[in-house]
Amino acid sequence: MNCKTLFFIIIIFLLGKNVFADEIKIDSSKIKILEEGNIISALNVKAKIPNKKIEIEGDSSIYDKKKSQLTITSNVKFFDSLKNIYLEGEKIVYNQLTDILQTFGKTFIRIEDKYYVYSNNLIYDRKLQKISSDKETIIKDKKQNIFNLEDRFVFDINKQIISAEKTNIIDVNNNEYEFEKAKINLENNAIAGKELKINFIDSYFGNPDNDPILKGRGATTDEEKTKIYKVAFTTCNTENKKCPGWELQSEEFIHDKKKKVFEYKNSWLKIFDKKILYLPFFSHPDPTVERKSGFLTPVYGSSNEFGSWVNIPYFKVISEEKDMTFNPRIYADDKFILQSEYRQAFENSNMISDFSINNDGKNTNTHLFAKIDGSFSKKTNFNFKYQDV
Repeated sequence: MNCKTLFFIIIIFLLGKNVFADEIKIDSSKIKILEEGNIISALNVKAKIPNKKIEIEGDSSIYDKKKSQLTITSNVKFFDSLKNIYLEGEKIVYNQLTDILQTFGKTFIRIEDKYYVYSNNLIYDRKLQKISSDKETIIKDKKQNIFNLEDRFVFDINKQIISAEKTNIIDVNNNEYEFEKAKINLENNAIAGKELKINFIDSYFGNPDNDPILKGRGATTDEEKTKIYKVAFTTCNTENKKCPGWELQSEEFIHDKKKKVFEYKNSWLKIFDKKILYLPFFSHPDPTVERKSGFLTPVYGSSNEFGSWVNIPYFKVISEEKDMTFNPRIYADDKFILQSEYRQAFENSNMISDFSINNDGKNTNTHLFAKIDGSFSKKTNFNFKYQDV
């Protein structure tokens, strides 16, 4: 059957029932009816199922009347107005009876202009409102979070929950989270999963040469708090140094996002794979806080003369104009340096002082440095320095 434009309506009877199935309206430039009307082939297709508010476009289509199945290939576009879902793909198969759509090849889905799905060989169940695939899939949301789903996943559209075997998440700060057996609530950003690994952006803790990594056996997170269990954390750069020089192991780690605080419970500080210090509880500000009392990021190093060492600095806010940093350096043997720095701002000047005690195992030395910079007027400045070793 050849004509420039042909409008064809198919009405299908459900087997064993006295009701009509949803009709399919096909607009095509060329239609062929085969096998006594059971197979309908068409080119340059625009198909509509009005009762379900579905529209499908593509270069070619085959409708199997017995199976109630429509197959469309090349430049496929699927519009689900009822659920506000748009799909693009290389090939789709839609079954009217099961109300399931299956794609083959690269697939893109836009859901309510909120979520964007990039996948392959995907299944969309309209009755259950679920999308699933066993191929690697990327889902992006409007908050700029990226969810890389490496294995099989199911996305419950109504509940806005993703269940995935293995998930890699990149947040708006470019921090990377890896989960196994994860459930992700896209509505409130709540996540529960096992075997968590967080690769923080290298400069997140103030030093771009760091490689901060946190691992845990299980985790839950939402917009207010992140809880991780059986935690190991270090900032060691695995490419440039033998690691980890230090590691913090905790029963429970909590990131209070409202207070901007990291909290640790029942923790051991390990230095060069040896347990050095037990801490039943301690906390420090998260890296987004500019000025707050708490532990700073530990730093470690080594030299031929003094051997390996680790710094565990603590920052104390005394008042709005005063603060200090206590910065002990502990060596692998019996040497140590206890150093502190005090800072104070005055109306027209600033003072900074530095004091330390150094013990090399045999002798003890100290030093005191102090400096004040200020001005008497716009044209007159002054500088005072004091040094004693």
